[in-house]
Amino acid sequence: MRIRTKTELGALVRAEREKRGMTQEGLAHRISVDRRWVIELENGRNNSTLEPLLRCFDVLGLQLSVDTEVKRGSAPSSLDRIISRSRGD
Repeated sequence: MRIRTKTELGALVRAEREKRGMTQEGLAHRISVDRRWVIELENGRNNSTLEPLLRCFDVLGLQLSVDTEVKRGSAPSSLDRIISRSRGD
């Protein structure tokens, strides 16, 4: 899965948070930010520093990785479908 925009990143965070039954307030508390930060992140409007974002990924069980090669032919994951919907595909 490739995330290209803040909107796609926000869609991923929202989907993972909801999958875990976590509220925006609950996530905000766990990563030491206010709820507004989470709202802005999920709506693709957050220009935050990397540290809170990495804490958010940790709480949601996500990992940030960098690939140097695109893998072709693999079936899209449910997160790929979420990203596609956020793009309007």
